[in-house]
Formats: sequence, C-alpha cells, structure tokens
Amino acid sequence: MRITSARRCAAPAALATLALVGAATVAVAPVAQAAAPALADQSLNFAVVAGDSPELPSEVAVSTSGGDTAQAAVSWDLDGMTFSQPFKSYTIYGDVAGVDEPVTATVDTLANDTLYFIDSAASSSPAFDGAKSLLGDALRNDAPDQLKTGDTDWGYSGEDGSRTDAGPKGVNGHFGYNGAGNSITYSLDLPDAGDYTLALGLYEWWSASDRQIDVTVIDSLNEQHAVVQSAAGDISPSHREAAVSGSFELSEAAAGAVSVRISNVGWQGASVTWLAAARGDQELDLSQTAVVAPTVSPSAAVIYGSAQTVSIDADDDAVAFYTTDGTEPTRTNGIRYSEPFVLDASATIRAISVKDGVTSPVTTAEYTIDPVEGAYESVPVGQPWFDTDGNSIQAHGGGFLEHDGAYYWVGEDKAHNGASFNGTNLYRSEDLLNWEFVKQILVPEASGLDCNVRGAASCKVERPKLLFNETTDTFVLWGHWETADSYAASEVVVATSSTIDGDYEVKYHGRPGVGEVWDLEQQHAIEATIGEGQYADFATAEAAYRAAGNAPLGHQSRDLTVYVDNDGDGWLISAEAHEQLRVYPLSGDYEHADYENSYPLFSGESREATAITQVDGTYYLITSGQSGWYANQLKYATTSDLSNPDGWSDNHNLGNNTTFKSQPASVVSLPRSDGGTSLVYMGDRWVASALATSTYVWLPLDLDPVQKALGLEYTDEWSLDVTTGQIEQTPSELLSQGKPASADPVGSLSTGYSTPNGNGETPGSPAAAANDGIDDTTSPYDNSHYFFPGSTSTYSWQVDLESEYDVSRADISWRSHNGSESYSGYVISGSADGENWTTIADRTSNRQVGFTSDALEGSYRFVRVDVNRVINDHNGNEAAWAAGIVEVQIYGDAGEAPEPTPTPTVTPQPTVTPQPTASPTPAVPGVGGGLDPTAPPLPATSPDATGSVSVERIAPGMQIDVNATGFRPGERVDVWLYSTPVLLASVIADSSGAVATRVTIPGDAAQGDHHIVLIGAESNVTVSIPVQIVSVSELAVTGSTAAAPRFIALLAIIVLAAGVGLWLSSRRRVLR
Repeated sequence: MRITSARRCAAPAALATLALVGAATVAVAPVAQAAAPALADQSLNFAVVAGDSPELPSEVAVSTSGGDTAQAAVSWDLDGMTFSQPFKSYTIYGDVAGVDEPVTATVDTLANDTLYFIDSAASSSPAFDGAKSLLGDALRNDAPDQLKTGDTDWGYSGEDGSRTDAGPKGVNGHFGYNGAGNSITYSLDLPDAGDYTLALGLYEWWSASDRQIDVTVIDSLNEQHAVVQSAAGDISPSHREAAVSGSFELSEAAAGAVSVRISNVGWQGASVTWLAAARGDQELDLSQTAVVAPTVSPSAAVIYGSAQTVSIDADDDAVAFYTTDGTEPTRTNGIRYSEPFVLDASATIRAISVKDGVTSPVTTAEYTIDPVEGAYESVPVGQPWFDTDGNSIQAHGGGFLEHDGAYYWVGEDKAHNGASFNGTNLYRSEDLLNWEFVKQILVPEASGLDCNVRGAASCKVERPKLLFNETTDTFVLWGHWETADSYAASEVVVATSSTIDGDYEVKYHGRPGVGEVWDLEQQHAIEATIGEGQYADFATAEAAYRAAGNAPLGHQSRDLTVYVDNDGDGWLISAEAHEQLRVYPLSGDYEHADYENSYPLFSGESREATAITQVDGTYYLITSGQSGWYANQLKYATTSDLSNPDGWSDNHNLGNNTTFKSQPASVVSLPRSDGGTSLVYMGDRWVASALATSTYVWLPLDLDPVQKALGLEYTDEWSLDVTTGQIEQTPSELLSQGKPASADPVGSLSTGYSTPNGNGETPGSPAAAANDGIDDTTSPYDNSHYFFPGSTSTYSWQVDLESEYDVSRADISWRSHNGSESYSGYVISGSADGENWTTIADRTSNRQVGFTSDALEGSYRFVRVDVNRVINDHNGNEAAWAAGIVEVQIYGDAGEAPEPTPTPTVTPQPTVTPQPTASPTPAVPGVGGGLDPTAPPLPATSPDATGSVSVERIAPGMQIDVNATGFRPGERVDVWLYSTPVLLASVIADSSGAVATRVTIPGDAAQGDHHIVLIGAESNVTVSIPVQIVSVSELAVTGSTAAAPRFIALLAIIVLAAGVGLWLSSRRRVLR
C-alpha cells in the first residue's frame, strides 16, 4: 500500500536542503543549487505494536535555501511492509515533493503489553524514544538504559566490563568479561503476579567460536526460572546477531523485584544488546527474516529468436524490483515490478524481492534474443534453432516420424538447464527446416511415470522415439527412464496415444525381462562363482544365487532407438550397461520388448546413442562411444537381417574423432526423385554446463550403396528439398590437406602413429600430422593420429597453401582424451608473404571441446593457428599434457589452379596474445565491411562513455588526437571517420578502458560535418565525436588548434605560392 499526503509543498523548487523532524531535527548546511535539494543523512523514528500500521506524518520539515523551515508533503511507500515481527527495526521510504532522493524512516515494533524496552549501554536511543512516545507511562523504564542503584527500580548491576560501539540497536550492548561466571545482570520491577515474556537481543562482537547464552530470571523469593537455554542463545562469527525469548510465571509472593541473569555457557563472557519484558505468555517470532529470491520467467537458459514477455514472481507480501542493464537492483535503484513486460533485445535482468525492508538475494537472468527474420532456408548447423514462434527448439536426443504428409520431431525439453525430466516436446514441420511447436506430449506429472512434478522431477526420460502402429492405429512413445540421481535403474518407459498430439498415457516403465533374466552384473556374479570353483556349471551356480535371495533384475536398457522395418516389424536397440548393445524384436502392438528373442551386439565395445536406417535391404546402425556429455568417434555397422545376431559387419569409423562435436540421435531417409536416397545424420551438440543451450548438428550422410558404406563430412551451410529429396551444399574446396606444415615448438607425432593403410609411412614432419587427411581415431580413449606440441599450452601450427586463395572456413579437430576432455583458446591468422600477419579469427575465449569451425575472410597463402591455452573442461585446470591437433582443414575458393609460387623460408611465430592492430578491416555496424557509399546511420555515444578530440575543425591530410573512455580493458577499439565510414585506426584499450591515439584525416575526405566514431570490438561501446572538415585555405584564415600546426603553415605557404587551387597529396586511406 502507499500512503499519500493531501498537502503539497507550496514551493518545492525553493528547497535547498532537507532536515527531517522526528526524534530530533538535524541542521544541514544549505547547498549551492536551490533547484537540487539533497537529503540529510538521517531518518525519522517511530514505534508500533507488531502487526499494526504506524501512524506516519503527512509532511516532513525541510530547510530552504534561505535557512527557513518549511513543510513538504511526503508519500510513504509501505508496499511489502507487514511490521509483523516484534522487536524489529523496519526501514521505510517516502517520496518528498521536490526532492529526487527518497526519505528514510525507521519503524521499531514492540510486543503487546510491553513493560520494559531497554537499549543496552545506550545513553540516547531513537528506538527507545519511539517506544516511549507510543506507550507513555506504560513503559516502565524512562531511559534507554541505566545503572541500578538504591534509588532506582531497574537497571543493570555493577561493573560488567561493558563494551559499547557506535551503531544501531542490536549492535550496541553490554559484553561481560571472559569467564562463564561473569554474568550480566538486570534488575526489573514486575509488581503483579502472572505470566511474563522476556526477549533479548544478542550480538557476537569478537571473532571467536560459538558463544552460547543462558538467560535465567531470579524472582523475589530467590526462585530461578530458566527462560533461554544455550542452544537457543547461540551466536558466532558466522551469525553474529540473534534475538531470543522465553516465558516465566510469577506468583503473588514472588512478584516485585526480579533479576535477569545473562550468562555464557563456555569460557567467554556474556552478551546483550537490548532487553524487553511484556505481560503474558507470548509466543514471539524473533527469527531472522529471510526473503526468497524472485523467479524470472521464461527461462533465460535458452536462446530466443523473438521478443519475450518477462514475468517476475515474488513471495506473498513481497515487492519485486528489477533492472534491465545488469546493475544491482535496490528499492531505490530499479523498476518496481507491476506487470509482465516485453524484452525485444538481449539484456541482463536482475531482480530482488523486498519484504518488511529485508532484501532477498539477487536473481540474475541473462537473456539472449537473436531475432530470426523469415523462414529457414538452410540447416543451422550447431547454431541456435528456433521454432516458428521464435523459441529455442527443445527436442534433444530426439526421434522423427513422418505421418500424413508431415514430419514430427519428438525430443527432450532441457529449457530448465538440467538433466532431470522437464517434459517431452513435439514439433511439426513440412520441410524439416521450419518447425512449429505442437505441445508437450509427456509431462513429469503423468500418471504412472513416478516422476514427481516439474521443477522437482525425480526421474529422467531420455532419447524419446515415436512409432505409429498401423494395425492398432496407435502412436507409441518409447524412452529411456532413470531416477534423477543416477543411471542405476536402466529402464525403458512406454506411453501411448490415439492421436499424435494427444496426452500420452504411460503404460509402464521397467527393464525388459525383469523377474526372468539376470542383468549383466548379476550374470557376472554368477559366473565368478564358477571361475572360483565353487560350482561346476552355470545352472548350479544360478540356483545357488537365486537361493541366496537374488531375483532377476532384467536386461539393463539405457540409450535407445526404436525402428519399424518395411515388413511392419518393430525393433528396439538399446545400450546394455557399459558393455554392449542389445537388439529386441517388439510385440505386435510395439509396446513391449521380446527379451526372450533378444541378443547382445558388439560385446565389450561400449556403444550407445543408437540410430538406424535402411536402404535397399541393408540396415545401417550408427552408434557413439560412451563418454558422458562429451562427443566421441562415431561408428556404423550393417546387416541385411535384424533378427540374425551373426549377420552384422564390424564397426567402421564415421566422421571425425568427435563426430564434429555431436552425438547421434536419429537418421532420416529421404527418397529422391531420381530414384536414389538421401540420408541426413541428426545429432545433438551437448553443452554439459548449460544443457538448455545445446544445439543440433544435422549433416548430409554420404552413401555408397554398392560398397554399403557411409561417409560424413562437416559443412556449415546446406539445405534440403523434401519434395525432391535433393541436398544442396555451398561449394567449398579443401585447400590445406597435404600442404607443407610447420610448428613451434616442432613437437612430435602421436604415439603409435601409422597411416591407415598400414604401410608404415609417416609424415615428413610432426606438424604434417595435423593436415594429413586423417581426422578420425582408432583409439577409444586418446586419439591415434595427431600433432603433439609437447606438454605446453602455448604453441603455433602453420600451413603453406602454396598459392594465395580466398579462404572461407577453418575446421579444427582437436585432440580429445575420453574422460579428460579439454578445450583450447586460439587465434587464426593469415598472411600473403609469411611475414605480415592479420588476425582472421579470434577464439581466445573458446570453450568448445573437440571440434571448432570458424568462418574466415580474406585472401592468404599462409594460415597459422596460435594456441594460447589448453584447459581441462572437467575441472578448469590447465591441461598441457592433453594438447594436440588432430586435423586442421582450411576451406576456400580454389578457382583455376594457380601456378605455385616459390616457398619463402618462414618460421612460425607463435602469438599467444593476438595483436589487433594487424586485424582485417572490421565491419561497420549495420553496414558490412569497409566503405559503404550509402552512409549508414550515425551510431550514438553509449552511456558512461566519453570522448574528445584535440581540434574540432580540421583539413584533409591533417592529424588529430582522439581520446575516449568507457571501453572494456584490453579490447580492440576501431576508430572510424563518418559519414562515409573509413577506418582510421585500431587501438587497444588500456587497463582502465581508455584509448588515446592520433589519426590522419584522409586526403580525399569531403568538406562538411563529420564524426570521429570509436567502437569497441567486444563491448560494442560507441563514442561519437563531431568534427568539421574544411579546406586548408579556410583553416589558415580562421586559425586552428590542430595537432599539426607546422603542417598547416606549410600548406598555407604552398597555397600562396601556387596562387590558385589547393595542392593535395594523392588520394589514399590511412589504416593504422
């Protein structure tokens, strides 16, 4: 609620300073500017019985610039204030007419029928003054505190070694000498029989161990009443303040003078900061107020392709405040939340809840909004993919079903950024590119799922796959079910619906063959007793194992896929523990796995993440290895008969050593209009630390139907036409393979390196292992073919393309060690001559493990990769031992085969820290790169950024000093001349975010109004400084404070000597 006064200040503009009138009026010196009065650093104090609303003034006194006192209307903000707890100090705020800053006041609360309120060791106390003003003579103490003497009814007794610090109530107080026997004692006069409640404030003033306080009341008959036990009176350096209370009863004979003894249980002295006594046996809530941080929705863990409506939810009786610029929100800094608001650009929302003056922890939501214009025309490989509503597609580990002319994608919702079950989403598309969100077809609350509720899910449902049974006209959803905390359950879950977009009914979750067959661990335990000689054969050992109380747990089933062949038969292929796959026929209704006719596959190879398709009677089964959320080497095998356990081929490598940082989910087969078949590999690029931002890697699968072989190459841009089945790829040629390579340090070949054909040949240099055309691995742990720089986190690798080419992309397959995966920070540079280098990709902050792909631009003969760090992604530690490059692939436009140019002698120069001054011409924001005759809109100066130039009028060819602040320390700052943007310089911001440089105005710059514009390459901070370009003759006549006065004088002489015209240097642009 808000309390607003009816009166307004007659002349708020005349207020110079504010003096608040309450317990006392503080005089404040007037400020110089009458139009901008400032608040005094003080507050009003009031008291109220807990649960009541305080009576607050409608006006406060202010001091005018002339030294007079006037009244100004105040509007008190009491939203979120309940004043519900006794003996608390609440801070409230009010808006004063004509003053920008809010006024603050303190409201202290008391218990019902309070008889004493003592502010220990205080000679003056606003809290006591407020209590006395409210209660009058009903409050029996007439001072904040006093020493008990023979002439007084109450007070503390004797010397107790008190220690008094300046500060608010709750910090001042009495502190006893060390020793449990050195108590603090107060005398009170309680003349009536009945129940009383005693409340005390405690404060730990020293950085010692826990201080446990006992409070005992000794009545006039010398009877002791234990009021507070030590466990309740516990304070320590980690929780310095506490308030405790307890009740006691006085008989008629015992009433009168009582002593309150405050003692410490251990060796330290006692402590008390305030003490209160009230009539009655009252149950007081003196707990520390804790306010829960607000929730901000929708989830900021995902990336959005359109504007989002943001809601903030605070606890009951709490008020939320938020900022949109990432600054710290407070009650006086930020926006009071009242209703959802629209966010149409990336921003950091920070929000707090405030209740009874207590502020919650800050909730931070960093929203990334990357608007998508129009429909997708190509596959966003490894990039955020948005549905038709602009929301990030959440369909991880998914499956695909074509039904009634449309494609359906079902997958895991990871928008909550966790592994627990958040729902199974269904999307619909007619072109496999643009997807409409249909609904969540399985939710955590589903009956029979045993998964609790959303946000507190106790299960996981992974890798959902969808089948349609034509016989039963039923859609059957399969998934991998686990408890939220482990993968011990290893179960399948099956749900069905009569419509594809229905609410799926869970039929069951469990292991195939539970109660009938032993799982692998049980089987190994039985076999071990045979090997140890306890039993002669498996049947005898099994009988003994069962007699010991063991029941068959069934086949463990983890990552899975389901498939319907051309005959309508259904199949389940799932990972069985960490050892093998298992293939099951499905029942006729596709709802059960036939464990009796199942068989193991690839025993001991630890495969998972199965995906299968069939072309011309051959089944192609794609699998990954097992390495958690991290990618590894993809493999495939073939068979012509899924029912034949002996009909499978061996596994063959597919793709590079990390499957281009992805794990298979599905394979889609598209019949082509020419009679062939197009295959699409569909994988997940998991981001272990932020699962909601995981993306999808869809790539064309190459098929050789004669050899029954698959191939998988990376491309960053391709499209498909579902009507013709044709796949289109942007043409690009691999330029680097087999070309001369070098490195610094020289390094070595990976241990055991050999060419795939086994002829024993090795590259001519260790560096050549990184462009030998071998990007896969035959090792399930480390990689088999890579360049190893030695145990160093900084090294350089370089390739000579032998001619200059327009480069377009660099793909790097990094060494990946299963279980200790690492990422590398690096910079890619290009050179035409091997001596002068330009940064063409800066990935110093890269954190992607295993595989990276960077767009390149420019024409170069030499390309260099400078690695500046190698970090273990599991623990953040440096991992020099894991350094290495499996393959560097530089793509571009080869054009007509050029004549090779002689190879200059070049030694690679490692560049741990890139030098931005050698960077290519940066893009002008909103324009593209370099010059643009259309003159884009002038960027405005960013908040908190400043800039200046040494002169505001200057002639072409002259130099000018430029200074600016507000940039990110260490970032590159580009200096442009607008209107037609020309890059003048690129400099590095110093440790304070400032830049200073001297630039030359191009000789062909047009006369008129221009701007010097500085743009931070990382922060996007912009500084725009107006300048005027005039002719040299005009500058010579009017005068100038330019940076080169001698140059002006010289030009003036030239003008005079020539008689007419103006001599200018040849047209050129200056790049610094």
